[in-house]
Amino acid sequence: MGRPGRRAGPGPGRSPLFGHGSLGLGAPSGALSLFLLLSLPAAGAAAGPLDPYWRRAEKPGAPEIRLVAEALSWLGTPYAFGGEGRGGVDCSGFVRAVLAKEYPEAGLPRKSEEFLAYGQPEQGAPRPGDILLFSSGGTVKHVGIALSELYFIHSASDGPRTGVIISSLEEAYWKRSFAGARRPEEQGK
Repeated sequence: MGRPGRRAGPGPGRSPLFGHGSLGLGAPSGALSLFLLLSLPAAGAAAGPLDPYWRRAEKPGAPEIRLVAEALSWLGTPYAFGGEGRGGVDCSGFVRAVLAKEYPEAGLPRKSEEFLAYGQPEQGAPRPGDILLFSSGGTVKHVGIALSELYFIHSASDGPRTGVIISSLEEAYWKRSFAGARRPEEQGK
């Protein structure tokens, strides 16, 4: 029955699955739910957006799985220019902080354009855990982390949603500015 004066259901602007209004405002449990939802096959479809890659994963607990899990735990962190922590983070600080959990060696890039020389270039569609590069005027200006071929997580500074959010590569702005993907790796490998 519930408490008196409380409405049943998730409430206005809230999703029954995640308990919040947008992909960028979730708690870690909502992030996990989103990740699992993206991994499941759609009704009547053979596979979900992540399924083909996850079936090919070389070993359970592969670095890309841990990178995606760490990235999702940052959902909802506010944007802060020059920020590098959970109190506020910019796009390159976010990617650097996530990578540092898996690759703690010194020398991780700090500026967006420095990620152009980090890791190995990826050919074809982005894979989970890839670093995505976005350019404007021929210069890398923004970075994020791929969750699937179509979705990525990043710290946005402008627009209707800011801070660490999930966006689609199908959105006009991101499609237009997408400059490529890099596969992170331990330095010296």
